Amino acid sequence: MIPGIAPKPAAPPVASVPQPRHMFVFGAGFVGRYVSEHLLAQGWQVSGTCTSPAKKRELEMLGVKASVFDATESNSSLQSIHSLQQATHLLISIPPIPGIGDPLHNLNEDLRRILSHGNLEWLCYLSSTSVYGDCGGALVDEDHMVNPKSESAKLRYEAEKGWLNLVNHLNLSAFIFRLGGIYGPGRSALDTLAKSNSLSRRQKLRESKQYTARIHVADIYQAVLASMSTRCPRFPFLMPFLPLQFFVIS
Repeated sequence: MIPGIAPKPAAPPVASVPQPRHMFVFGAGFVGRYVSEHLLAQGWQVSGTCTSPAKKRELEMLGVKASVFDATESNSSLQSIHSLQQATHLLISIPPIPGIGDPLHNLNEDLRRILSHGNLEWLCYLSSTSVYGDCGGALVDEDHMVNPKSESAKLRYEAEKGWLNLVNHLNLSAFIFRLGGIYGPGRSALDTLAKSNSLSRRQKLRESKQYTARIHVADIYQAVLASMSTRCPRFPFLMPFLPLQFFVIS
């Protein structure tokens, strides 16, 4: 300090600016759209993908920054979806395709490159209780042995492992929700009866089962919210030494 000169005041502490919460939804269909709409109401930024220009317009009317994207196309690329790299949260709600599997796994290198340089802190893959096979009405929880029988169930389980490999590469904690049959607005038992003549083969097979787990879309949303505030442990839950949690929600 120089005599006669007042010391320079200390610089005020720099306040940390909270990072805006940004959800990206791969597959903004029935569940993805419901989650998106409710997160927007909570002040989130929401981006996502859909499969047609008409659905894109519907999502944009809600406030979602939507992109038409078909991962099954040979020239598919994630490079044009700029909002993916800005996302802090990633929800995957695209089912596997027979003969292909999880279509996003064909773009694994793109995903790794984009997400490695992004802001991602949470990932959730929506899977299915079909990975347990036909349990004859027995009680099933996360400790039940996986035993997929149908092609779609086997593809679901392979998709889970694919996302597990990705989060390990990114050093992220993640959640996999194994969901029962989903119902909600426009998808009640009465709605199913009303359109029974137009059900797909998979839907008809599901309806013919004696035992079927069910879950309301609002409960899926609440589970998603709860998982965001839950610190995912580094010790295993079902799968040893992997930063992943599996949940059966039905």
